[in-house]
Amino acid sequence: MATKTKHLIIPGMAKCGTTFLWDQLVNRTDKVNYYSKKELGYLSVGSDYEKYLGLFDEQKTGRVFLDATPQYGEFYREFSGNAKEALKGQDTQVIFCFRDPVARAFSHYRHDLSTHFWTSMMGDYSFLNEGALRKYLNPYNEMVKSLQNAFGAENVHGFSFKQSNSTLPPSVLKLLGLPKSWKLDLNTNPALGGGVPKIVYDEKRESVLEQDGVLYSLPAKALLICTNRWTLLLPNYPANLAEKYVRHSASWTRDFDRGTLGKAWTAIQKDYDATLAALGMEPESLKKDGIIPYKGEMRMNDNVIEKLKIIGRIPDVAKQVYKDDAAGEPWTSGNENLPDQAITLPGQTGKIFRAFINGNLKTRTFELRRTIEQFGPIKTYLTSYINMQINLGNLDEAIRILDFQRHAPRFIDKAAVKATLDAKADKHDSEKVERIRDLARLD
Repeated sequence: MATKTKHLIIPGMAKCGTTFLWDQLVNRTDKVNYYSKKELGYLSVGSDYEKYLGLFDEQKTGRVFLDATPQYGEFYREFSGNAKEALKGQDTQVIFCFRDPVARAFSHYRHDLSTHFWTSMMGDYSFLNEGALRKYLNPYNEMVKSLQNAFGAENVHGFSFKQSNSTLPPSVLKLLGLPKSWKLDLNTNPALGGGVPKIVYDEKRESVLEQDGVLYSLPAKALLICTNRWTLLLPNYPANLAEKYVRHSASWTRDFDRGTLGKAWTAIQKDYDATLAALGMEPESLKKDGIIPYKGEMRMNDNVIEKLKIIGRIPDVAKQVYKDDAAGEPWTSGNENLPDQAITLPGQTGKIFRAFINGNLKTRTFELRRTIEQFGPIKTYLTSYINMQINLGNLDEAIRILDFQRHAPRFIDKAAVKATLDAKADKHDSEKVERIRDLARLD
């Protein structure tokens, strides 16, 4: 007669404590056989008992086979059927990990952004679309029913940090051979939540990065990616791909307003109530408003930081502002001695403002042109520069800058440019006037 084996399965949900429980049982006890990569996943697709046992790193007699696979929760129908068949006649306990379903869903979403970066960068990946809500916002009650039908209600237990605290169910402790006094260590967290990846790229200009109060320079054409698993610095990266990543990252949902769900909270709370009741746990009212906050972007690791040029420490830059002011030079912008590719837009806006206040036409013209050429068709500056060149009779320069900035018609104040051009049209070459009208799409 085959020896009965003992099994503890933790089938989800993701971002609810499956890794925490696995880590506690693997590293704080000698009671379990486990798979070193934690997530077996087999019972979602197969039901062969011998094949299943063969996946574990060890099969020591008397130990409990521990399978912590949060993906089972996403495929709970397949899992329940396969597990019921594979583990028939075995001594099996199940711990279903859960938390506030909306907080869990958003945490899972942010985890996927960072952990599965190359997937989420290939298209818009907002939390607030139907596909994402169906993927991440998973009702619990049907899962619990499915587990209870497969294993028996008395063998399925709920776990949440809010209600379970540091204890495991008595029948689970008995299965593991642990004393009733055994407690979980809540001071450890082996699975920190994911944040929003950092992604920086500029094909033409260096970028300034900050970490721990220090400014670093990222070279032009270098792609920087920081996730919760790794940091990559990829020089001379193809612009079309890098710009695709940056573009799609704009769709990421960085924080979430619970109130967005509105009347859906009635269905969410009803499902949660039924789940807690089925698991014999205390009722719990979900928070229906407030912001789940943005956690911040991922940090650069030391290997990448060592490859970047240090610009300086922020405190030193701030102190220099006061030194300059005391020395009678309060209006330096930081751009004065820099080559064009290193100038900053905030510095340029300050210099242009001062040039207009001081009335220096030569400086005003130079700084406007420099800013447009380096940073693109900024509406106020582009309109002012074109009007200035028309008034000065420099139509060739107006034509050059319009031709250089082919998207200018989307940004300029067409009414203002048209009024200036109409007022000066009789004094200028008609072909050049018409060329400006055509490039600026004034008619």
